[in-house]
Amino acid sequence: MQNGGEPTQPKKPWEHTEALVITLRTAFPLLYASMEAMVEQIQKYFKCPPDEDAYRLIVALLNDAMAYVSRSPHAFTQDSKLPSQTEANITRFVESILPHHIRKAFEQDFVTKKPTMLEYIHKLRKWRDKLAERLDRRPSTFHLDQVPHLSGFRFVWFDEVEVPGQYLQHRDKNQDFVRIERFLPIVDLVRGVTGCHRRIKIRGHDGSVHPFAIQHPAPRHSRREERILQLFRMFNSTLAKKKESRRRNLQFHLPYMVPLSPQIRMIQDDASYITLQGVYDDYCRRNELDKDEAIMYTMDKLRTTAAQKQDTNLNVRLESLNHVQQRFVPADLVREYFAATFPSFDAFWLFRRQFTYQLAALTYITFTMHMTQRYPSKMSIARKTGNIWGSELLPLLAQNRPHFQNPEA
Repeated sequence: MQNGGEPTQPKKPWEHTEALVITLRTAFPLLYASMEAMVEQIQKYFKCPPDEDAYRLIVALLNDAMAYVSRSPHAFTQDSKLPSQTEANITRFVESILPHHIRKAFEQDFVTKKPTMLEYIHKLRKWRDKLAERLDRRPSTFHLDQVPHLSGFRFVWFDEVEVPGQYLQHRDKNQDFVRIERFLPIVDLVRGVTGCHRRIKIRGHDGSVHPFAIQHPAPRHSRREERILQLFRMFNSTLAKKKESRRRNLQFHLPYMVPLSPQIRMIQDDASYITLQGVYDDYCRRNELDKDEAIMYTMDKLRTTAAQKQDTNLNVRLESLNHVQQRFVPADLVREYFAATFPSFDAFWLFRRQFTYQLAALTYITFTMHMTQRYPSKMSIARKTGNIWGSELLPLLAQNRPHFQNPEA
C-alpha cells in the first residue's frame, strides 16, 4: 500500500528486465561487457542473407496457400483468384525482402500477371525448388575467423561466461555450471524444410561441446513456446525424483531456448536431428519421386467435392488418406530409414526404445495442452539418441471462452 492508501501497481515484465540489467551492469561490469560483446557479434554476423530469407518466405507463402485451399477446396481451380491479403503479402515481399537478382523474374510471375490459385501454388513450388537447389550448392560451412570477437573469445573476454541455457535448469546453485572455453572455428550452414539457420558449437571448460542453432528471425510466438517448455521442465524435476520414471529414463526432451533479442534466439541443437518431413523428402529423392505429389492429389480430389456437403468431404478426405498411404508413403518408411542408420540391430533396438518413450511424452504434451497443426516438419528426431523435439508447441485457446480447445480432436 502507498501512503495515500492506494494499492501498489505491480511492475511490468520489461521493468523487471530493466532492473536486472542495471544490477548486472553495476555489480558485474566485466561480465556484462563480455556478454554484450558476444550477443552483439552474433546479431551482426549470423543474420540470414537475402537468398535464405527469400526461401523462408516463399515456403511460408506456399504453406499459407496450402492451408487456404485445405479450408476451401473449391478455391483450387483455374478460375479462382487470389485473396486480397495474399496479393498484398506478395507485393510487400517483392518490394522489401526479395533479392535484386531474382526480383524481376518473380515480379513477372506473380505481380505483372495475376495468377489464379492453381497457378500460384504451382509457381511457388517451382521457386521453392530452385532456391533450395541454389542453397544446397553453396558450401555447407564457413570459418569463424569472419567473426573477430567470437573466434578469439578466450583471448579477449573480460570475465568468465557460462554456456547459455544452464540457468533454465532447476538447480539451487551455479558452481557446477559449464563455462565457455572457446567457440569452435567451423560454423554449419543448415537448410531445413521451412528455413535456414547457422549452427555454432561452444566448447566448455570441461571439454564438452554444446551446439546451438541461431534462429533469425525468431517467430512472433517464441515467448509463448518458451513458457510452455518452462512448464514441462518443472515436470521433469518431478519425474527425476520418482524411482520408476528414473528406471525407465522418462523425461520430456526440451532443448534450451535463449532469446538474445526480440528478433534472434539460440536453440540447443543436435546435428543428428531430422524431421519426419526430411525422412519423406529423402525417400522421394532416392526414388526420384515428386514430394508434393501426395498433397496435390489430395487437393485435386477435394476440389471436386461440394463445399456444403460435409459428410461427402470427410469421406473424400478418408479415401485420399488411404490412397496416399498405399501409393506414396509406405507403411515401413520411417522404420526402414532409421534401421539403415544403425550398423547393428542392438543399437537400433536401443534407439527404438528411447524413440517410443519420447513419442509417448510428446503425445502427452500435445494432448493435454490441446496443441494443433502437428505437421511432419515440426517433429525433429535425434538419430544418435532417439530423443524427439516438437517445435512450435503452442496450445490453442477458444475464441469466445477462456479455455483450451482442439478443433482437430
